[in-house]
Amino acid sequence: MTARQPRDTRLTCETCGYSTPTTTAAMAERCLRGHSCDLQRERDRRRAAVAARKAADGPRRDCGHPVAHHEHGTRNAYVLDRCRCRACRDANSARQRQVDKLKAYGQFDPFVDAEPVRRHVRELMAAGMGWQRAARLAKVSSGAMTKLLYGKTNDDGIRRPPTRRVRRETAERILAVRADLELLGAKAVVDATGARRRLRALVAHGWSMRQLALRLGMTESNFGRVIRSDDAMHAATVRKVCALYDELWDVPPRADDHRSRISVNRSKRYAAEHGWLPALAWDDDTIDDPGAWADLGGDVEDESPDVDQVAIDRFIAGDIDWQALTTTERLTAALQMDALGYSRNSIAALVHVNSRRLYATFAAGRPVTHTEAEEMSTASSTTQVDGVGAHPEPVDVHADSAREEAA
Repeated sequence: MTARQPRDTRLTCETCGYSTPTTTAAMAERCLRGHSCDLQRERDRRRAAVAARKAADGPRRDCGHPVAHHEHGTRNAYVLDRCRCRACRDANSARQRQVDKLKAYGQFDPFVDAEPVRRHVRELMAAGMGWQRAARLAKVSSGAMTKLLYGKTNDDGIRRPPTRRVRRETAERILAVRADLELLGAKAVVDATGARRRLRALVAHGWSMRQLALRLGMTESNFGRVIRSDDAMHAATVRKVCALYDELWDVPPRADDHRSRISVNRSKRYAAEHGWLPALAWDDDTIDDPGAWADLGGDVEDESPDVDQVAIDRFIAGDIDWQALTTTERLTAALQMDALGYSRNSIAALVHVNSRRLYATFAAGRPVTHTEAEEMSTASSTTQVDGVGAHPEPVDVHADSAREEAA
């Protein structure tokens, strides 16, 4: 049996530079004798030409479109602007390699239904974000966004319908855009529930409306309209309010002299008279929700079931506010106000008790604990008290009081 020959021989032609594969000595000599120097020179020349073309920069053409601004290094610039710079050519080559790979695996499906994308853009527009801003955030041309929403008019004047299909990459970029407050334009009109709650919480904390107006760069008259009305606000104003709230919600106002103490007490009293809640009554994830209810501590059991009837009488008469009573006393006051003919919606707004526990108290005819309220709610989850659900709609307390006085 012949011994295995080592494969460690590599020979090179001195004329053309051809090198044989690393193999046995006999096979290397055979490859060297069989090669063609002319053919090797032609191969080297072609390789050098290809490398030179790859290394060289072609004609560079900047985007000349009036609205779109195609950047170099993208396939759009290569196709639409006919730019042949190195970066655009590399981007086109990378895209073509990706397409070839997907085709080889049978996964090339570049288009998706445009309707979900169009619906998402319209939702962004309803939330206060213009379609042009959405296009910039998604890095989509304004022309593509226009055709998606409204269609296109041909040169012959015929109006084409909106796009039925869009590229998958375009759809993913557009769907990734969210109507977050930070992304909206400065003049976008947004819901101001959260901003108003934040301002009122700062007033309840002792900050005067004058101080807050100065920090926001507003006049006192404009600030008063903002904090009292239910109107929407510009996104820029809401962002300022949120930043101010994050700065001051746990910072007590200055009260080191007589005048500042008067200002703090006056602000707190004004907030209490108008039912404005402190910062701790709201969670960060619910303060912006118009349908959320504040956590007023109604779920915490009182240490003693004893009640102060004098304090309850003063509360009903309007001499003190709800913060001076325990939860049990507030529930007792609610029962007595119900017997006096107050509407239950106005009672709910005045006593500041968890609505589930309050209406369980009405049903039982006595103050109930949080545990009892939970058990009653579980036993009759669909039951309503006097036609009012477990979450009454907010009402104008002052209007209810005026009607009761008139009656």
